[in-house]
Amino acid sequence: MRLPVATEVLLLTGGLGSGKTTVAIAVGELLGDAPHAVIDLDWLCWCTGAGVHEMLTANLRAVTANYAASGVRRLVLARALLEPAHLAAVRLAVPGAALTVVRLTVSERTARDRLRARDRGVTLDGHLAEVAEFERSVERTAAEDTVVHNDGRPVDEVAREVLAAWTGKH
Repeated sequence: MRLPVATEVLLLTGGLGSGKTTVAIAVGELLGDAPHAVIDLDWLCWCTGAGVHEMLTANLRAVTANYAASGVRRLVLARALLEPAHLAAVRLAVPGAALTVVRLTVSERTARDRLRARDRGVTLDGHLAEVAEFERSVERTAAEDTVVHNDGRPVDEVAREVLAAWTGKH
């Protein structure tokens, strides 16, 4: 028996501090009562001792099937796509889904300010050291269908633009 899967998937990507999770939550709020799920993919593959891509695919596949069995066919996902294998892992988890990838961009200064407000200790130090390279990696991967600027704009405005890009594609 084939498990049900999501049919429409929005994947927000971007560098550190670009607002992926915050905008994903705001998009979810704009969807209101329409069946959907918002998932920060980092939490599905943040582990040691296992392959990140394999864990992402396996866990997202399981979570997607559980949501789909309950009637949820729209997913709003957040994850930095630093290499093509990251996108491939998502595609494997939701085969046949209409996938829209939106890359969020911010200035390096904004990213650093957001990281300072969010992180602490060793995590903050690591993220501050990686912010420019993360952004370059996301740009090189070029997995997006569209780019939305998320610097100095209200999150609801950004979320509406992202939602329009997603729903306008279908």
